[in-house]
Amino acid sequence: MSIRALGLPLAAAILMASSVSAAPPEVEAQMASAAPADSPPVVVTQCRYLNTAGNYTLTTDLACGTVSFSIGSNVHLDCGGHAISFSYNGAAVTVSGNNSTIDSCVIIGPPRVGAAPYLYVSMYVSSPSQGFMASKCTIGGTVQLSGVQGAVLANNTINGTVHLDRSSGVSVQSNTLSGYFGEGILVSGGGSNNSFLNNSISGDGVDGVGIDFENYVSNANGTYTLVSASNDLIQGNTIANASVAGIEVVGPLTNSVIDGNNILGSLYGVWSGSYGTRGMNPQWTGNAFTNNVVSNARYLFAIRSYG
Repeated sequence: MSIRALGLPLAAAILMASSVSAAPPEVEAQMASAAPADSPPVVVTQCRYLNTAGNYTLTTDLACGTVSFSIGSNVHLDCGGHAISFSYNGAAVTVSGNNSTIDSCVIIGPPRVGAAPYLYVSMYVSSPSQGFMASKCTIGGTVQLSGVQGAVLANNTINGTVHLDRSSGVSVQSNTLSGYFGEGILVSGGGSNNSFLNNSISGDGVDGVGIDFENYVSNANGTYTLVSASNDLIQGNTIANASVAGIEVVGPLTNSVIDGNNILGSLYGVWSGSYGTRGMNPQWTGNAFTNNVVSNARYLFAIRSYG
């Protein structure tokens, strides 16, 4: 097996940061219009399914047993800093509707389960949800968006991972992430037009990666199919102490921008490669890598292929 590696020494390749642009206008418009029209809020005092459009307010902490807190379409939930916790094997909060929002919630998922820590999901947003927004929440555990279109996660404190699975048009911005098991932000199964803006990601999970693109899907016969992430924007993020790479890309990345990020204390600023003999060699097309600052690292950018 041959190995080809390209590594640029840090001292010769650090680029100075420049100003970072604000959130795209379409994201700002979505954040402004996501909540339903003004109406008297319905007081919520128990774990339940909110399936009627309207405004809801949580007035007490809730400990859900085996029934998670579920949200349908056109629902605005303001927790006022109160907590929703869940001890069963599943997400504390699930969302399966369109154009719903949650604000100022403390969400606490179940404990990690033995050898399967990825089951530690606190909030699960599933297809075909569109237009969901979570802001100013404190979340203990993974936030997973699966097959979601046009969601916004903004100004949250997350002790866990943000996982985008086959999702597009999602904005992850101005969040603080730490305490994650694998990586701070995980993008799997492809997707397009996602943006990751001005997030603070710190700590080191078992994968040692701050933002991780895993652009393939696993097949039943043990093979893998490459899928592309495209037209993504990774900008203005601070990624600290991810031991392997600040940003990792496996599989195709197309027409995307990695700009103005500050990466500290990683072996690689950006690493793109494949895992062993999977045949997932790097495929970079039309991408821009500009104005990033990498410090206390060995390489700014590395591409590694196997086979």
